This record gives sequence, C-alpha cells and structure tokens, in this order.
Amino acid sequence: MIAAAVVGASCSEPSSVARHAASATIAPVLTDLLVAAAPTDAEFVIVQFDDATTSGAAVASRIQGLGAGARALTQLPFVGVLATPAQVQTVAAQPGVIQISPNS
Repeated sequence: MIAAAVVGASCSEPSSVARHAASATIAPVLTDLLVAAAPTDAEFVIVQFDDATTSGAAVASRIQGLGAGARALTQLPFVGVLATPAQVQTVAAQPGVIQISPNS
C-alpha cells in the first residue's frame, strides 16, 4: 500500500527537480502541512533519494540518527519517514535526498 502511495505521490510532482541539489525539494502541499502542524506533531512523509549516490539503508540510517522513524523500500528509491516538522526540514538537507512529499 505504501508503494502505491509512493508511486502516486511521485508521479504528481514536477520532473524538473535537481538531482544533486544542496537541499531537497519539499512538495508545496507538504510545506503547507508543516506550517500548520505543531512542533511536536509527527508527519508521515515519503523521501525520494538518488540511488546513484546513496542507498535506502544509508538514508534511513541518517534519518534515524535525527530521531525520526524511517524505513527504506526495497524496490524503489524511497524511504517512509515519521518526523516532526523540524526533522523534515533537516532531512531535506541530507546527502542524496531529492524530494520529500506527504504520504497521501
């Protein structure tokens, strides 16, 4: 079910995202959710990473090191993440992260 949500979320996002940006693109709808959320609210988001430069396990490990929950998908370059708004912002700056979208 998560994979279907991931594929659906990634298809609706712009394809012009820079693959090696210093900071990942956060989907506008997610930005709105993060602004409205309390600092302690946990949001379930999908993190897309560049599998040519990193692995899902490495991204998930770095995210877990921030105190957020993370689980890499095995067949796609995505990590499911449960994180506070501040943690989502920090995840966006992690190496290899391309884009962050809500799990919707």
